[in-house]
Amino acid sequence: MLSLTIGGVSYSAMGGTLNINDNINARSTASFSIMTGDSIQAGQEVLIYDDATLIFGGTIETYRLTYLQGGTETSRRKWDISCVDFNQIGDRRRVAASYVGQSVTTIVTDIVTNFMAGEGITVGTITEGSTIIEQAVFNYLTVTEALDYIRDVTALNWNIGYNKVLTLFKREDNLDLEINDGNCFTITLEETRHDYRNEQLIRAGDSTTEVQVDEVPSPKPDGESKVFTVRFPLATKPGIKINSVSVPSGDIGILGLDVNKEWYWQKGSKNITQDLTDTNLTSSDTIEISYQGLKPIIVRADNPAAQNSRALIEGGTGIYTEIESQPSIDTKTGALEFANGLLQKYGEIPRKVSVTLDSKRTAGTIVQVQSDNLGINEDFLVTNVSIYDFDGCGTLRYNVTGDSGEDVGTWIDFFRNLKPKDLIIRDNEVLVLLQVITETSGWTGTTNIKVSDALYPSNSLYPSNTLYPNGNLQEEYNVFD
Repeated sequence: MLSLTIGGVSYSAMGGTLNINDNINARSTASFSIMTGDSIQAGQEVLIYDDATLIFGGTIETYRLTYLQGGTETSRRKWDISCVDFNQIGDRRRVAASYVGQSVTTIVTDIVTNFMAGEGITVGTITEGSTIIEQAVFNYLTVTEALDYIRDVTALNWNIGYNKVLTLFKREDNLDLEINDGNCFTITLEETRHDYRNEQLIRAGDSTTEVQVDEVPSPKPDGESKVFTVRFPLATKPGIKINSVSVPSGDIGILGLDVNKEWYWQKGSKNITQDLTDTNLTSSDTIEISYQGLKPIIVRADNPAAQNSRALIEGGTGIYTEIESQPSIDTKTGALEFANGLLQKYGEIPRKVSVTLDSKRTAGTIVQVQSDNLGINEDFLVTNVSIYDFDGCGTLRYNVTGDSGEDVGTWIDFFRNLKPKDLIIRDNEVLVLLQVITETSGWTGTTNIKVSDALYPSNSLYPSNTLYPNGNLQEEYNVFD
């Protein structure tokens, strides 16, 4: 049966309003409505239970208060409340620390102790916590970013649970109870070609060419031209020969940055520019440029077997082509690796399962699904769990969505084969720790203050009893009499 607390105070959710979403790649959220005259505030802690089982823990992100006409003020104040789980704490706290040759347990414990102090977070089980990370520099990263780096190095996933306990675990060990025809209400199997591909093009950035030796630019010297163009955009500082004699490297500068050079170049430009003050090359002169250029990378990776399989089902070629832009990749090898990775991810038509049951499941776990009715018996990665008030009386139902591991050789094998990365985290950064410094300053000095007598109107000058501008007082009085 459903129950919840806000700031330690028990409340009853209005029938049919509870909805909890647990997602594998996003923060878990909860929403519900209550009727109360109490004051509710953003940031208050919310705990939701299914009988004695904690099914959500987090804080209020937003609320909307509505007053309903009729009844008393206390009974007609409706609060629509949205919450986010405790992982959100990691998004708002930052880590400024460096670790050299420290274990995962040591690093994680230090982060929680020194950079999440006061939040009530504790450290729970850390699988393979003795793993050593050579060097990690967290230069004011959020706690979430720091833990994500540790995840990338060790292949350990992390989570701050509804009980505020931080754990790190192997995904392949994160197993949940089996689902079958007998312990659920419905099982739905779905296949979709959305995002499917068996040919992948990658439009990457620019790579460097081989050294172009003594290339003759255009135009040829003619006594007027000062700008000479090569075939490829320049990647590195060029070597220049005039009449077969090399120009000293120190006399070749960057256009727009250096001055008082004989020649100028700029990365990404095809132009070599002569200094305006130098004598123009004539038709009897020669110029040769040696350089490494930039050339765009476009690669293709395909899966002929998958194409043939599609062709047998659909007819035609069976080719599904997608193109991605990755300008940050600057090598052909890197572009091919990325293309092959996308083919591995999207090269099979995925199988998704949706299950309705009355027992708790958690996103990110691996669950075995067996159904003789649908002809499936395999493990699925739970990607989403939606919890809702089924009958408006607090009876909860769990909608579980999972992705098949068939295309990756089962999820258990897939996660087990993920290799930890030999990664040095931001080792080229300088960590600057901010400190508050207070000091007391005082000043002494002497100054002379001159005191003058107060000034008063004269008895013999205006205003007086006998003097008045442009005449005397008696005359003016007579005018207005």
